[in-house]
Amino acid sequence: MIDFSREGDIIHVMKVECLARNTINALQIADTLSAKGVGLIFHDLGNVDINSDVGE
Repeated sequence: MIDFSREGDIIHVMKVECLARNTINALQIADTLSAKGVGLIFHDLGNVDINSDVGE
């Protein structure tokens, strides 16, 4: 998924544990996607968007 995502895409994740094995892994994935200009929204964390001021 990370390899195929493009700038402007937004990835919706229902549960963090479906994306990553642990918190550090989730942060690494979020940083990778953010660097590509890809949005990431975690619905189980109150719809936190990594590209918003709150999500960062």
